[in-house]
Amino acid sequence: MGFGSSALARPTSDDPQHLERLGRVVLVDRPEAPNPGWVAAWCGDVGYELVRTPAVPDALLDGGPHGDAWPEVAMQLGALSAAGSSVLLRRTALHERHGMRVVAAINDLTDDETVLTEAVACATALGASLELVHGVPLSFGERSVGLDDAVGRGLALLQSGREYLAGLAGATATGISTRLLRVRPHELVNELLDADLLVVGGARTEPAGRLGLVALSAMQHAPCPVLLTPRRPR
Repeated sequence: MGFGSSALARPTSDDPQHLERLGRVVLVDRPEAPNPGWVAAWCGDVGYELVRTPAVPDALLDGGPHGDAWPEVAMQLGALSAAGSSVLLRRTALHERHGMRVVAAINDLTDDETVLTEAVACATALGASLELVHGVPLSFGERSVGLDDAVGRGLALLQSGREYLAGLAGATATGISTRLLRVRPHELVNELLDADLLVVGGARTEPAGRLGLVALSAMQHAPCPVLLTPRRPR
């Protein structure tokens, strides 16, 4: 289910410099692979420039790099994200079909504003549903002090994200679902994820910006294409 063209508005921000940096999508894919049609449609609708990276290790596209190759790859993609680009890691081919699902992992609405707006734009381009997910660690234990607060905060966060997107799309939240899971945030994005596209926050747009644990785990373990969206500076 799509969300209508009004969902493709550029992210709102009170930081003009932050907004100016949100205008490029870097596609990480095999050199011989054509640009996916839905990516070109997404970039065209929102006015983004679509570029491709130089060759990357095959291990990155075949299931996640390990050993000596991994730190260098993570640093390169982190630098692209910190420079303000959205980075699309197309590890596996995304076959457009009926009933597709885009999953967006969120932890904080201020930090993850671009996660929400880019996720709904991609869902629109794919004609897919969108699910917002948030994790509360099992380490709290069922009787731990603070568990109820953490669960309540997570549920409120997901509801706020859904309401934000419903307002952005200018329609009801039909087609946008939410799910709270009892896992650590980086465990949301592992090989058990049921998604056709995963959207997570990338690096902060600042000189020292680097990828966090969720983004690194997604690049290594998610069984689907991963979109890293830049986050605003601290």
